[in-house]
Amino acid sequence: MFNVLSSLFHANIEGAEFVTPDAAKEAMESGAIQTLIDVRTPGEFQQARIPGAIHIPLDKLASKMDSLKNRREESILLYCRTHNRSAMAAKYLSGEGFKNLKILNGGITSWASQGLPLEN
Repeated sequence: MFNVLSSLFHANIEGAEFVTPDAAKEAMESGAIQTLIDVRTPGEFQQARIPGAIHIPLDKLASKMDSLKNRREESILLYCRTHNRSAMAAKYLSGEGFKNLKILNGGITSWASQGLPLEN
């Protein structure tokens, strides 16, 4: 049931695609992803984050649009704990004209479980 609902929600985000942690890491290393945005809370961000991430909590995203305007054409990877908040962020950014959005499938939880680099 969750997979069906999850896939329906995933299909509704224009201009965004879900990527695995390995694919995200490879795209970051090759320069195919230029911006990495962590949409978790400040407390979550302080505990651990993916190196190079910009912190913009989901509830502050609308107020930070001025700082993101010049990144509209960039490939942006969004992540949160699992991927629910990052999917909401992608939906919002898509509505603001961002066309090349990636969502880290499974979020930082999946990233960490695969032993990929974190900083704190």
